[in-house]
Amino acid sequence: MVKKLTTFIKNNMDFIIILLVIGLCFIKFDYVIYSPGGKVDLTERIKIDGEYKTAGKLNMAFVTMRDATLPTAIAALIIPNWDMYPNEEVVYSDTTYEETLEIDRLSMKASQDLSTIMAYKKAGKKIDISGYHSNVIFVTEDAQTDIKPLDEIIRINGNEMGEFSDIGDYISLLNPGDKVEIDVLRDGKEKKCSAVIYDVDGASKIGVGILMTYDFKTDPEIKIESKKSESGASGGLMTTLAIYNKLTKEDITKGRDIMGTGTIQKDGTVGEIDGVKYKLLGSKGSDIFLCPKENEAEALRVKKKFKLDIEIKAVGTLDEAIEYLNAN
Repeated sequence: MVKKLTTFIKNNMDFIIILLVIGLCFIKFDYVIYSPGGKVDLTERIKIDGEYKTAGKLNMAFVTMRDATLPTAIAALIIPNWDMYPNEEVVYSDTTYEETLEIDRLSMKASQDLSTIMAYKKAGKKIDISGYHSNVIFVTEDAQTDIKPLDEIIRINGNEMGEFSDIGDYISLLNPGDKVEIDVLRDGKEKKCSAVIYDVDGASKIGVGILMTYDFKTDPEIKIESKKSESGASGGLMTTLAIYNKLTKEDITKGRDIMGTGTIQKDGTVGEIDGVKYKLLGSKGSDIFLCPKENEAEALRVKKKFKLDIEIKAVGTLDEAIEYLNAN
């Protein structure tokens, strides 16, 4: 038997080597590769009944992310601005890589919901919010609970929960050491969980992070197209601007190609993001790059280092971004 196997290997060595090389090419390492991305023209992705015309473009910047395999890892060692990071640096605590991707996709949905709400309110258009979803995106290490990331909190001690503030307000009334019963939606089914209240700098907490998504109806109706591969909340600012621009008569693009990044908060604040270098390097052909104030220094360094012909404008709020585009 051994002799036959040895003979087979000798006679088929080239074929076996080819199979081994092909196999190695599909093995994933515990690393992720980031590289310069590009831009998504939101004026094409967003459709609103009776929308106003947009002469220019409002683009969402993105980062290209790849699994590290033998070919991509070798490429990262050779190609400038292809960088490898260990999975633990990009994966949320106590979640798998796949769960992290799902949380990032949920973050994009939450960002689009909030962008729509903010833009319609800013433009003075009608939007009726009918439902709230408190999605758990992380559980702290010191939390005493069986709640898991991607659970949706429905009730606490039998009380229906709406927005995240409802959860925070209710928990704040309880004392450290109190145990609460929590009903969650997990994989489409209700499940009973619990948590023990603990103190964090004088405040009562259960140790979970919440991301809100919403059910709503708008007038005029809106549809936002997105790809399955897209995720994250960093397109919040640009999505809000693109929706707002289609709802108002004055075109803030003024025929320009505008690219940007930054999250959007409920109070209109533009939040810091990661990966500015990769997003800015994908801005070829754009006139303006909008970014959060916290990312301004890095953006200016990248512009100078790579001699990019683009105007950098850092903004702290949605109003500031609109005022700047209207005035320039």
